[in-house]
Amino acid sequence: MTVDGDGTRFAPGDYRTIFDTLSEGIFLHPPDSDEILEANARRAEMLGYTRAELLELTVSDVTDDDRIATLADGVRAASTRIDDIVERIREFDHLRQ
Repeated sequence: MTVDGDGTRFAPGDYRTIFDTLSEGIFLHPPDSDEILEANARRAEMLGYTRAELLELTVSDVTDDDRIATLADGVRAASTRIDDIVERIREFDHLRQ
């Protein structure tokens, strides 16, 4: 059993089921690579591939270069903001002790 941030309980397979049945097409890749680690069937369908075929491709193969650069910049910026937030939380926790 997994507990989400809002206290909602999910069985381990629930995330997979949600991911696979979304009407939005999604693929996951690391911020420092364009390797596609995971994709749902909807994203594969939108791009004209099977899911297995899509997992053999890269983000560069299915996205134009300008869009990739914009998305990569956004991911890096979000990552930096998240790191800043985590650091502030740690500082706050330290002050409370």
